[in-house]
Amino acid sequence: MFKFFKYEAPENDTQFNEYTECVWNKLEYLTEDGDVDYEKLKNSYEIERKVGEDHPKVLIQLDKFRVDAVNKCEIDRTSLKADTAGKTAVRVQNCIVKNFLEISEPTRF
Repeated sequence: MFKFFKYEAPENDTQFNEYTECVWNKLEYLTEDGDVDYEKLKNSYEIERKVGEDHPKVLIQLDKFRVDAVNKCEIDRTSLKADTAGKTAVRVQNCIVKNFLEISEPTRF
């Protein structure tokens, strides 16, 4: 189910970082200062909204995984901070995916 999460976004690709920054700004995951809004990330349903329509029990578990994954990144926010908001967003995105996979690995849906 989570095979598409195995991809790690490139952190040193300026064009990709600018694109990610634009998307995260639109989703309001970045503040006006370019900092990550971890509370918005914890409350984001972008990924699992479609899954939850058909499988509410899975949605509840995914919600917990998402919050736990973001919490781990929030604790490590200093090391994830980069010289641009886009690069920071990509680092946080990679951190969330990594943590999500680690947390969800023992669980089978």
